[in-house]
Amino acid sequence: MKLARLAPLTVLALVACSPSPTTAAVVGDTTIPQQRVEALMETCPTFGETPVSEGAALTIIVRLELFRAVGEASGVDMSEERLDTFLRENEEALAIIRERPQCIDVLKPQAAQILLQEEANPEQAQAALAATEVTVNPRRFQWDEQQGAVVEGSGSVSVPGDLS
Repeated sequence: MKLARLAPLTVLALVACSPSPTTAAVVGDTTIPQQRVEALMETCPTFGETPVSEGAALTIIVRLELFRAVGEASGVDMSEERLDTFLRENEEALAIIRERPQCIDVLKPQAAQILLQEEANPEQAQAALAATEVTVNPRRFQWDEQQGAVVEGSGSVSVPGDLS
């Protein structure tokens, strides 16, 4: 009888300490839904000879949103239109886009980084980068600030977190 009464509390405790399974990450004020990660993997399952894993897809999206946050704070336009135009004007990127147009989103973080390097005040951009918090779903991944990448297979179901 006592175990039956404790079961709902156990389930509640497990649910309360786990982040939303539909949230892959939060970058500053931007929530990245798991669906966006899956969509990137679906539209561009490989890049060159390399499969686009879930961690790689999440890293691509997190970097893009991180550079967008820095761009916003630094007064650099990081709109979809601006990034698309920049990529289409770059010969190397254009060659990749012609071959695999569905993979254009994989190139956007690189375009954003180049635009920041060319147009942002370095001190202002560095301060904005340091001030932008990145949180990934701790049940599946960890964010490595040094690498600027998601580390796969290091998540824990016991790590409390709220990515809502």
